[in-house]
Amino acid sequence: MLANPILELDPSSYLREVLPALLRSAQRPALPKAVIQFVIVDRPDCDLAYRCSPAGLEVMDGIVDDVDLTLSFVSADLLAFAKKKLDVPRALRSQRLKVYGRTELLEWMTARLVDAATGGVS
Repeated sequence: MLANPILELDPSSYLREVLPALLRSAQRPALPKAVIQFVIVDRPDCDLAYRCSPAGLEVMDGIVDDVDLTLSFVSADLLAFAKKKLDVPRALRSQRLKVYGRTELLEWMTARLVDAATGGVS
């Protein structure tokens, strides 16, 4: 039996490789023109952004200026999110997860992840 790669990932690998691959593999909804910033407060090596456009998704290191949505996590909560175990309402209430900007991009990300997980069959 193969090991589950998400269970063994560190936050950097998840944000740099796994999440972008999942978002790229989905067919719908279409990629918007937007920049999504991830800030992992206890891991400065994990500050990065995704520049999305109809042409594709680019991963960029560091903090960028032209951001449409910022998601700020602690690394443990990011990995709980990756494992589908994060209690999002509680993380928001306790301010362990902070969301700034165009929150409709969260709906887009969710729809892309569902599409990737189901192979476009919903």
